[in-house]
Amino acid sequence: MQDIFSLLQQRRALPMIALGAFLGGLLAVLLLLSTNRSPEVAQLPDSPPVRTLVPTYTPTPIATDTPTPTPTFTPSPTPTRRPATPTPRPPTATPTPSIPYSGSVVSVSGSCDGVWVSGRVLAKDGITPVQDVLVKAWTEGYEFPSTETGADGKYYIRLSFSAAVAGDWHMAVVDASGALLSNDVFFHSSSECLAAAEQVFQIDFRAR
Repeated sequence: MQDIFSLLQQRRALPMIALGAFLGGLLAVLLLLSTNRSPEVAQLPDSPPVRTLVPTYTPTPIATDTPTPTPTFTPSPTPTRRPATPTPRPPTATPTPSIPYSGSVVSVSGSCDGVWVSGRVLAKDGITPVQDVLVKAWTEGYEFPSTETGADGKYYIRLSFSAAVAGDWHMAVVDASGALLSNDVFFHSSSECLAAAEQVFQIDFRAR
């Protein structure tokens, strides 16, 4: 009895086992399919394309040497000068002579008695005699004493007493200290005793 009851229990359990095996196999197939099938991605609504701005390469300009312009010389205009109105010059003053007298040899003659010099001192007019004016004669290494003119303006100096001698002589108007008040008048005497010789001299001085 017990064996029969166990057999019946086994028969009832077979359909359940078979169903379980079937379900198990189906589940295995579904799992296998689910692993090989790519999951569906939900489609999003179309969105406007995003524009990516690509930076544009701008080359850096290379510095170039700019030639410096050479300055051009522009001559300045020459100012035109107006002719100046000539200013009349004042009359030129007559210079005061540095020496008040001027002398010169007036005449020369010969003599066998010696050598001498005479003459006159006159005012500017060349006529009026000037009194008390000192005149002096000298030669190389010797000076004769000064002589004053008389009231007639005349003077006389003996240079040689014995005979005619050759020599170089000087004559001038001087002041009390011996400084010259006229030009130095030079004259030369000869030793020949002839009428045309040179032993007697006349030298006149005139105020300037």
